Amino acid sequence: MKYIILSVFAITLAMCHKDPASNGSLPLNQEVQIANNTILTNPDENIQLKMVRVTEDSRCPETADCIWMGDGVPQFTFTAQGKESTFNLHTSLTLQDTTIYGYNIRLVKLNPYPQTPEVIPQSSYVSTVIVSKKD
Repeated sequence: MKYIILSVFAITLAMCHKDPASNGSLPLNQEVQIANNTILTNPDENIQLKMVRVTEDSRCPETADCIWMGDGVPQFTFTAQGKESTFNLHTSLTLQDTTIYGYNIRLVKLNPYPQTPEVIPQSSYVSTVIVSKKD
């Protein structure tokens, strides 16, 4: 009985949680979450952003003492007016944003943050980004 109640509670919480990326929209000038292998679109601007995968995650786990904080590197594909470009952004190196086809894409954070040295599954990664139009 206890497991049934816990299961119902967990399902209810999951249904109430609103993930900004879950509706698939890509608003400009706002933080938005994008899960790995997910596409967000902005039909008014005719743009799409896809988080392809995380190519590297050497961030120092919270349970470890590290000399260097490490770096997480999500890879994205950005499409604007039918042109596509693939690029990487970094959590701690200099390339935390890029400008492509007149739009600036900035990585705010990459989750989950490593808790232990274990490898994080690709399906668990979610990036928070801001896309803005350059004048």
